[in-house]
Amino acid sequence: MTRKLKKPQHHIPPLRLQNNTWARTDEQKATTFAHHLSTVFRPFPSQATTEEEEEYILQELSSQHQMALPLQKLRISEVKHIIQHNTHPTKAPGYDLITGTVLKELSPKGIRALTQIYSAILRVEYFPRYWKIGQIIMIVKPGKNPSEVTSYRPISLLPLLSKLLEKILLRRLTPILTAKQLIPDHRFGFRPQHGTLEQAHRLVTHIHEAFNNKCFCTATFIDISQAFDKVWHPGLLYKIKRALPHPMYSILKSYLTDRMFQVRYQEEHTALYTISSGVPQGSILGSILYSIFTADLPVTEQKLTATYAEDTAILASHIDPITATHHLQLHLV
Repeated sequence: MTRKLKKPQHHIPPLRLQNNTWARTDEQKATTFAHHLSTVFRPFPSQATTEEEEEYILQELSSQHQMALPLQKLRISEVKHIIQHNTHPTKAPGYDLITGTVLKELSPKGIRALTQIYSAILRVEYFPRYWKIGQIIMIVKPGKNPSEVTSYRPISLLPLLSKLLEKILLRRLTPILTAKQLIPDHRFGFRPQHGTLEQAHRLVTHIHEAFNNKCFCTATFIDISQAFDKVWHPGLLYKIKRALPHPMYSILKSYLTDRMFQVRYQEEHTALYTISSGVPQGSILGSILYSIFTADLPVTEQKLTATYAEDTAILASHIDPITATHHLQLHLV
């Protein structure tokens, strides 16, 4: 109790609205954040090259999918292991208020019942709708003006039962991605033995080789704004349908569609808002789905491509600095 009292409370000052008025009460601040995020979780007007291509993608999504074997059967021991080793008691609960402590103290009968629920979800290939509600709290970015809505970073709290199901799906998805080599070698992050240090070593090694060969090394670094929030769902589902078996595609389609969020500030909660783009923030599968969505990033042998999450670095080397720059510019075009 003393620790909670000593913890500093992050108070949000009045927020400036577009009509030059101010949101002062907790309810007004929460509603302002929710209206702003409803525009963020919305796709761009068109991410397809042409209208014909967009129509083709939608037709492919409505076509029949090739049948495949069901997903690997779920066992009680697997659910128990995930709860004991991948659930943190101190993590904040989501929309359903179920904490990690509650899951860790489940009786054997409770774990058996939870296993039956998860098994039914895998069998019918349907992700429960209440597990797709994200509760968002806003944290001000360092050095930003706290009176502007765009100065805050959303932190999404998802139900722990949903995260457990995502870990179960990830265990069945990872072998498929590895066998089909769906994630390119240049993509690092959220993969075993593909961390920040390994990617940094690739870049440094390439620069050293260019230096030893007396070449000029040109580079461009790309940071996509709102990359995870603007993922186009039809395009992502199209790539998933072409690459993954039918049961995995069906449950991932149910996982992505009909997602909603609400903003929580102090004791105020907003209404539910629809999410029509992006991969779920704070989720287990979100980073993997983004990797699948961007797996077809063009690469060439003459250039080194290095990606980590939404950040991309492209390096080109040549004896002539003008030629190296030209090759890099051609690749960007």
